[in-house]
Amino acid sequence: MEVKHSTYSNSSIFSKMLIKGKKGQGWEVKLISLIGSMGVFVFGVIMLINPLIQDYFVVTGFSLSELTYDIKATRIITAPECLAYQDDNNFVHAGIIDLEKFTKSNILSCLTKDGSAKFKLTLTEQDGTSTIRWTAEKLKSEPQIYVVNYWENNILKTGTLEVIL
Repeated sequence: MEVKHSTYSNSSIFSKMLIKGKKGQGWEVKLISLIGSMGVFVFGVIMLINPLIQDYFVVTGFSLSELTYDIKATRIITAPECLAYQDDNNFVHAGIIDLEKFTKSNILSCLTKDGSAKFKLTLTEQDGTSTIRWTAEKLKSEPQIYVVNYWENNILKTGTLEVIL
């Protein structure tokens, strides 16, 4: 068996793959260099901007107790078994309070099964004239204030509901 050796001329594939000097670089090498430089630049810009936007878009602390508080406070004004107004067609109007449901026992049953919740609710008319309060105990948490509507004597009024749980 005979092995043939071949020699490659300057016009072969191997001569085309040789790296040329800087002056004679082909467009492929320039494109790869440009893409690499752009990648390094974009990475640098991201690393510079990241600390500036981190506080706005990244949640660094999470409090389960605050989330539970928000859920309970929102439930008070949106759930039909709590304070939300329900019309004759059983349509629930979230954010409109039914004053007939604004009782201490109803609020307690809304918040807990055993009726042992601590809360303070203050409903104030928009002009500040009439106020309805239900207070169970003094609480240390910050109030959440909702702008709500409520029916009183067949008149839809606007007021604020201060919720402390």
